[in-house]
Order: sequence, then C-alpha cells, then structure tokens
Amino acid sequence: MAISKKYGRTYHYPFSPGTTSDDRIQHNYWELVKEIPELLHTEKLDGENNCLSKLGVFARSHAAPTVSPWTESLRRFWQLIKNDLGDLEIFLENLYAVHSIEYRNLDHHFYVFGVRENDRWLSWEETKFYANMLDLPTVPELQFSTSLSDTKAFEQEVLNLASGRGSFEPFDIHSANRPRLKVL
Repeated sequence: MAISKKYGRTYHYPFSPGTTSDDRIQHNYWELVKEIPELLHTEKLDGENNCLSKLGVFARSHAAPTVSPWTESLRRFWQLIKNDLGDLEIFLENLYAVHSIEYRNLDHHFYVFGVRENDRWLSWEETKFYANMLDLPTVPELQFSTSLSDTKAFEQEVLNLASGRGSFEPFDIHSANRPRLKVL
C-alpha cells in the first residue's frame, strides 16, 4: 500500500513526435482540450518524477520514501523544508541523474511541474507561487493558449513547439543527437 497517491501518467497527443511504445496516447484529446479555457504547454523533461511531502521524498511509486543515491541532494533539501510543507505535495522532475537525455545547460537539478494540496491539484499560478517560495524553478513554459477552435491549427502549433531546441541544451545519449521535444 502506498503512503501517498502517486502522480498519474501524462498522456501524449496522437500526433506527438518522439513518442514510444511506453507512452500513453490520448486519442480523443480534442474533445478534452477544446473544453479547457486556458491551456499551457510545458516542456517534458527526462528525469525522475519525485514528490516532496511532509512524509518524505518519494519516487514514482510512493510505496515508501526513496533512498536512491541520486536523490541524496533532494533529500537534504527536503530536510530543510519538510516542516513547512503542511498538506502540500510538490511534484518535480529530478534531473540529477542522466536517463536518455543529458541536459548540458541546467541552472538547477529540480524542476516543479505540479503541486497538490489535500488531493486537489493547484493551478499553474499557485504552483509557480509555491515553487518560488521554496526557491525551486518550474518546468519551462512553451506556450499559453486561450482560444482553441481549430484542430489543424492547434496540431500545427504543437508540432512547431516540438520542433524547438529545448531549454537546457538536451542531448540524446543513445543517438548522439539533439532530441525532439516532447510537449505536454
């Protein structure tokens, strides 16, 4: 039994470049997206999904606090803030260890992508507020949209975003190439 609820899977658009068989695809994305009054696309970073809560530092499963060597600096940071978290759970991408992508221009190793309080996901503005209070950066913002009415135009915008360079000089360690961005 998990101590807390883990972050669910992030689904990709069916037209997203760079997806693999491990990625989940949201085939009826347009029915969901067109109902969203304000949509923010952020850059998907290739790290470990970690959560900071008053109970500890968790990796993806949330079965027990993590003790992995690559989370040592994050666990030290958590020691400094754990008593200030209350009911907040801070979800972040831990880029300390290299997975498939090496980032060659990082300002930090930990990038917040979500905050949950009492089982409710906070808005992006609230997420940025708490990240700032904890002196943590958020994942890079790529585009903010408010009027979504044309499927083809939307898909082209997302593909244009995905053709970008990436915020931290990403380098694919397997192919020795600059990888395509994944956009969420």
